Amino acid sequence: MGLVEVEGLTKRYKWRVAVEDVTFYVEEGRVTGLLGPNGAGKTTIIRCILGLARPDRGHVRVLGETVLGGLPPRVAREVGYVPETPEAPPWLTACELLEYLAVMEGMSSLDARVQARRALALLGAEDFCGRRLGGLSKGERKRVLIAQAFLQPRSVYLMDEPMAGLDAEWIAEVRRLISEATGGEGAAVLLSSHLLKEVEGLASSVVVLKKRVLYRGGVEDLLSKLTQARKVVADVDDAKRALDVLRAKGLKAQLVSAKRVEVLDADVEDVVIALKGIVRIYGVSSARLDLEEAYLALVRGEGGG
Repeated sequence: MGLVEVEGLTKRYKWRVAVEDVTFYVEEGRVTGLLGPNGAGKTTIIRCILGLARPDRGHVRVLGETVLGGLPPRVAREVGYVPETPEAPPWLTACELLEYLAVMEGMSSLDARVQARRALALLGAEDFCGRRLGGLSKGERKRVLIAQAFLQPRSVYLMDEPMAGLDAEWIAEVRRLISEATGGEGAAVLLSSHLLKEVEGLASSVVVLKKRVLYRGGVEDLLSKLTQARKVVADVDDAKRALDVLRAKGLKAQLVSAKRVEVLDADVEDVVIALKGIVRIYGVSSARLDLEEAYLALVRGEGGG
């Protein structure tokens, strides 16, 4: 199957469902993208994989071991984790944090010092070594926490929004590290993001999530599906009234401006018939959605499943 296996995962927090019946696998030497808007359940899934949260239904296996209440020590050493929020004890320096974590992973103090500096160098952060974490910017702290995932080679990397807060130069460096980990080391990488462009060209498969799985499969298949999505653009004298009419007809309309509405998954004829005699129509046209528009329509529940 995969180095990480998530099967039928359901997790609830009191009165709300965080994720429901989610199944996917992260294979050796591959990047799997976990895509969805904020609140879709991406962090909950990663917490369940780490054993920091217990599923209500379903199960998780990492390196063949079922995860119950935490990763077994043998498995934990093989997993590199990058949290979404770069929080760390502000009184520690970057090297103090990384050395402590390296020792906790079983390294000697000498090896921990060497590996801490090597990991920071991978992220161009050598000069952070003696600086306290509380004095670093959010993006700088994020680089330190990415570095800790690379303290030693891993079999699995769980990266929760790793590129958030980084500038373009360091996003490129993180992408390079991920490519090297999967290509040279044969690691399995689960990369979560709310942006399609962050996983495009990096992931071989994606899981699009909004509590439930909206799409699971190859990246090229997803891109092909999204690029077929179309919209109808209508220029009218009263877009707000047109919006109400179109939605009342069950069409997926959204307001663009005071004089323009867009309708997803509709024909020009449907829009004209719905609006005729109610608002003045200046023009109606059909166009393909661009990739990001189509992705957003999918995760908002406005596009296809």
